[in-house]
Amino acid sequence: MIIYFWNKRGNINIFILTLTGTDQHRLNPTLIASILSALRQANWVRAKGRAKTMERFLQLMDQLKQVVGELISLPMPTIAAVQGHSVAAGAVLALSHDYVLVRSDRGVIYMSELDLGVVLPGLGALFPDKVGSVMGRREMLLRGTKLKGEEAVRLGIVDSAYGSEGELSEAAMRLGEELAKRKWEGEAYREIRKSLYPELCEALGLDTVKQAKSQATPGSVLITTSQGNCFSSGIDIAWVRAEGKRPASERLVHLLRLLKPVVAELISLPMPTIAAVQGHSVGAGMVLALSHDYVLVRSDSGVMMYMSELDLGFPMPEYFSVLFRAKLRSVAARREMLLRRTKLKVEEAVRMFIVDSAYGSEGELREAAMRLGEELAKRKWEGEAYREIRKSQPR
Repeated sequence: MIIYFWNKRGNINIFILTLTGTDQHRLNPTLIASILSALRQANWVRAKGRAKTMERFLQLMDQLKQVVGELISLPMPTIAAVQGHSVAAGAVLALSHDYVLVRSDRGVIYMSELDLGVVLPGLGALFPDKVGSVMGRREMLLRGTKLKGEEAVRLGIVDSAYGSEGELSEAAMRLGEELAKRKWEGEAYREIRKSLYPELCEALGLDTVKQAKSQATPGSVLITTSQGNCFSSGIDIAWVRAEGKRPASERLVHLLRLLKPVVAELISLPMPTIAAVQGHSVGAGMVLALSHDYVLVRSDSGVMMYMSELDLGFPMPEYFSVLFRAKLRSVAARREMLLRRTKLKVEEAVRMFIVDSAYGSEGELREAAMRLGEELAKRKWEGEAYREIRKSQPR
């Protein structure tokens, strides 16, 4: 579980991301998805000089994009049974499902943006990916036509239309049961779906961070911390070795592939980032910590930093190696971490320039992280410039 907290102090923003729970924050698909979601919430625009209405509209659109992203990423078939009108963002919500069933006796599907003089930022890619007909897109977007069920079917916008609420509900349940009986592997289904909609996935930040979705307000900082005696114990070995259709080796590769966008998102975040590591940081958990600009740790609770892959017999993906080459300039430090799998105590990690500084208690660590965050935020650096300078550093 993730706690995401926005602490506005004066005219600066401190974003605090906390890993919670008692499972040592082992990295599995659920936790990785939660981290990504929280990072993307931190990466939003509060444009200067815009009216409050526009600010709220943009915030609402950002939240809608997250809903669309969750639907596109859901590891199962999805069906929208639309009982009435589906207008603007409501139409986007419906079209974000795999199947759209509507009623023919009531309700329209309608994009009202043209009439209102607004656009849905970041969601334009939904329509080319979901509405294959050029005529269908033209009627929806460039004419603002209020399309009834049968017209929407004819134009390829929805799948089918039904004459009553009962018929629609029955058809949706029948289709759902038919799809569920296939017992497809959820993760495979999700990846195939995402491969069908590459432009939409790119716009939502699901598969790439070639371009950041937005700029952070100058004066923003992200702090990542945790609860308990572990920052993160790395890969969730129990999840990897759990019985299922896929062998452990495939599940491991899949999990490491899921973690890669988290690292990319942190490297691409348009603000300084600080990891406040108040517990053990092992394997992929160490990778998560080192993906931040600054790493602050506790020295009073026997905290150790350790790359466990060699002991576990797991291969290390290329992006781990690239990160260590970029972050650990000392050959000796890389050798200790990667080739000897030394369980480094905090003082050693500071001495080898693996982390920045150590503090004697949880309170001192949090205070130092906030102090550093405020100091950096007060510089009010331009987010895009900060991100590009970070990315230009030698790899």
